[in-house]
Amino acid sequence: MVISGCVAIRPAESDHDVVRFLFSSPSGASPNSSNRRKIQITSDPSGAQVEIEDRKGTTPFETDFPGAYFHEPRMLFGAHLSRPLVARLTLDGCESREIVLTLGPREWVSNNGHKRYQSFLFSSTDFHVTLAVPSDSFPGQLNTIRGQTKTLDLNPAEIVEYAKGAVVHPYGPNKNGSGFIIRPNGLVMTNVHVVDEDGGVFAHFADGRTIQTREVHRDVDGDVVLLKLKGRGFPYLRLSEFANIRQGVGVLAIGSPGERCPSA
Repeated sequence: MVISGCVAIRPAESDHDVVRFLFSSPSGASPNSSNRRKIQITSDPSGAQVEIEDRKGTTPFETDFPGAYFHEPRMLFGAHLSRPLVARLTLDGCESREIVLTLGPREWVSNNGHKRYQSFLFSSTDFHVTLAVPSDSFPGQLNTIRGQTKTLDLNPAEIVEYAKGAVVHPYGPNKNGSGFIIRPNGLVMTNVHVVDEDGGVFAHFADGRTIQTREVHRDVDGDVVLLKLKGRGFPYLRLSEFANIRQGVGVLAIGSPGERCPSA
């Protein structure tokens, strides 16, 4: 072991030791322990539950992250954020909202071009979210067709062609399934078990379009979740009165529609 100034230098046992030595201070503190920055999330109304991965709290919400997450990486072994961060806000009586906190991915390349990685950066230190009342997009009840159920004089292929414009393929980071649009303003009904709790759900259409959604209502016991598409004027399927449905009536299931999903 060689003593140089106040820093002890010893032969490295591994590459990890070299990295740990290069970015360790004489006191043994982490290089980012004294260089952390706070982000703040507020909401209207306040008091919303906030979740950022394993961090939880209520608005106004504050938490801190390494300072390196707020600027471009400067060196190969410098701290960097390797994934996007999303904050999920929930409040009784309001729609759930998700906000993306980061920008990226951005590619870092060493001077010689041999080393590279992707990183994400916080887009701001202050975020404000307005939580909408569900009645703005979902009235709390769904209109159904009253009267006798009529049988369309169509073969199965024609029924699929008629209905598949309103059938979507909801998918997220870990789960996916099928759903259908039940209102022209883009309200989608699907199952809870096919939707990620962390959000980030997109809807894929039969014509190849993909539209981001946000969660409006979740009924865990009934295994039903309602998602809202961005936009209006969507084709949709009307719900029939439950009393008009009889056991033994034929059912046609359409899942993951479109030419990209020929096995659906």
